[in-house]
Amino acid sequence: MSPDTNMERSADDLVRLLYAIVDEERWTELGEVFAEDCVIDRAEQQLVGLDRIRDYYLHERRFGQTSHRPERIVGDRDAIACWGSFSAVGRAGELIEERFADTFLVRDLKVVRRATYLFPKPR
Repeated sequence: MSPDTNMERSADDLVRLLYAIVDEERWTELGEVFAEDCVIDRAEQQLVGLDRIRDYYLHERRFGQTSHRPERIVGDRDAIACWGSFSAVGRAGELIEERFADTFLVRDLKVVRRATYLFPKPR
């Protein structure tokens, strides 16, 4: 992303780009959306730093291919909340469908803190 385009990035743009990078497994582009010192809080663990986040996505993530479907993105250039649903293929090949809520703190148009919450999708 060019510097001029980056300066115009909205909360919606940032979150949609983040999910596109994850869903398309473009791990070399994680630095486009996460700051070097980013922290991700997940129910089972905390990931600290861009290198650790990249390692998690490459080697530890319990999902294979994912498809995030945000229902709502609200916020500004400093704080964002998003919720929606996603489907994924688990490591054993099973289909997983869950709901999610993410909160983001942003500095210089990159995520510095993300908290992710997952909920089983009602049947």
